[in-house]
Amino acid sequence: MKINESLRFLLLFAVLLSSTFVIGGLWWLADSTWYCPERSPFLVGAIPVEFHVGNLSTSKCGNVQPGGWWKPQCIARRKVAILVPFSNRHEQLIVFLNHIHPILQRQQLHYRIFVVEQTGNAKFNKGAIYNIGFNESMNIGDYQCYIFHDVDLLSENDLNNYGCPTSPIHMSPAVDKFHYRLPYVKLVGGIQAMTKEHYIQINGYSNKFYGWGGEDDDLYERMTSKGLKLRRPNLKIGRYKMNQVHHNRRDGANAENMKFYGKYRPRPSLDGLSTIKHLKYDVKISMKTLYTLISVNLQ
Repeated sequence: MKINESLRFLLLFAVLLSSTFVIGGLWWLADSTWYCPERSPFLVGAIPVEFHVGNLSTSKCGNVQPGGWWKPQCIARRKVAILVPFSNRHEQLIVFLNHIHPILQRQQLHYRIFVVEQTGNAKFNKGAIYNIGFNESMNIGDYQCYIFHDVDLLSENDLNNYGCPTSPIHMSPAVDKFHYRLPYVKLVGGIQAMTKEHYIQINGYSNKFYGWGGEDDDLYERMTSKGLKLRRPNLKIGRYKMNQVHHNRRDGANAENMKFYGKYRPRPSLDGLSTIKHLKYDVKISMKTLYTLISVNLQ
């Protein structure tokens, strides 16, 4: 009888050591470490989208640190880098920053926003800009999750998780411009989420697409060629409005891109992160109030 009671006590003690308790939106572990829960208690679901430009509002964005980073009081389960390719869309950038910061904070993420701006006179190259921004971000912090985010897309639901719960994810399958429907199955344009390891595995974006068009379809081929399964949130959660106010594109669609994509794919081992070193560019990094600016003079 005494042996059974001793075993019962030891089992109870082991359960307590391995257990977690939720208190005030935090997970308390037996070692007295406070971890954020997998699902934040501060989420509200559907949220309004405002297109008013105004000014960069630090009051809306909470206690964001210079360089555009923030972390919760609990220990975030993932450290996230949001990369935003940018060129001549200052009004859209203001709207985006005022909208995205509160969402990321309600999700209790440890994050930093990197705005990767292409300067100079070369045609816009989103793939190269993403690859350069990815490399530069790794010199600033150790991020487990990367979000590749168009500046004109504004989330309508904060249940859409920016913390890379699985990978890779096409986060924006339902955009108002397309009547909240996925235009075609292979579409990954808009917002993609990937772990650092997966982005390295597919060798990043192609550097060969100048202007607009083809680079995202090529990314899909890179993922599938490496056996990665693309996931999407359901269409009620992955809803976005496209900010078409001040929607200035530096360069228009390039018809040659789709011809190039069609006859020369896939090629992740020949073109991408590993070949950035062959491009000519200069980088300047500066810490802004609500973001880290990576200026890339791509020649």
